[in-house]
Amino acid sequence: MQRYQIWNKQDPVYTPGGPVYTPEEWMDKYQWMKHPKAVPVLEAGLMNGGSVGELGEMKRRAELQGAVFDQGLSNQELLEAIEAFEDEMNQPADPADLPPTVEERTAAALEFIAMNSLPDAGSI
Repeated sequence: MQRYQIWNKQDPVYTPGGPVYTPEEWMDKYQWMKHPKAVPVLEAGLMNGGSVGELGEMKRRAELQGAVFDQGLSNQELLEAIEAFEDEMNQPADPADLPPTVEERTAAALEFIAMNSLPDAGSI
């Protein structure tokens, strides 16, 4: 499900708190959006003013976390790739890939002690 959308700087912005902003009011609130190279990103859906970002900055943050993006992506393709990267980062880790916890190591040590104290099969 799409979380973000590239804002066209023309549609009104509806915030979760209730206020509705005209494009001019929204850009007055976030002056950087007036920059000709700025690609504003809003939350997808009716209440689109719940989160605000700039596509280039979102890309930079994702790259700092390890994302690698293909060259030549359109803005929309880049936004979709960022969302996919965030989805991947938010997936729960496979328990088989995690190191053992303190509790698991303790249980294994206790099991070893218990097994080690059993008499050998040949000594009975």
